[in-house]
Amino acid sequence: MQLVLPNDAFNGPNCGVTAVAIAAQKTMAQTWAAFTKKFNKKRRWRGDTYYEERVEILKDFGVKFIEFTVERQTLTKFCKETANGWGKDKIFMVTTTGHVQMVRNDTVIDQGGPREIDKYYGRRKFINRKVIEIVPPADKAQSADWVTFGLPLFDQRK
Repeated sequence: MQLVLPNDAFNGPNCGVTAVAIAAQKTMAQTWAAFTKKFNKKRRWRGDTYYEERVEILKDFGVKFIEFTVERQTLTKFCKETANGWGKDKIFMVTTTGHVQMVRNDTVIDQGGPREIDKYYGRRKFINRKVIEIVPPADKAQSADWVTFGLPLFDQRK
């Protein structure tokens, strides 16, 4: 399956907003509006977010998740360990130095689109916050969309 961004995604310094939109299965417009309203972001805001803000918006959207801490490691090491072990087929929101991305196995997606970890520009960045595991809704836990990457937003554009 080829992974794609939400239809209304756009490039910019908005990785946190993009990650929350993907995790919550919302459009970029809905997620952007949630951030601007809740945190009184001004008109000139370009999309930068803090970890605590992302967690609050996920809660507001009703997304179930588990936060956990990992040892100091690069994004590559995290992807390789999860792809081949305890986190296989799970979906994670990972905060690295100055960036936020969604991870499933060895695939990473941010506002630039999906990439294999070996071809991802941020593969050597260190994880510097808790990792958030996105828990699929009970009614979608066995659906084909959730199993392939977990989010209908990633379906190929028609």
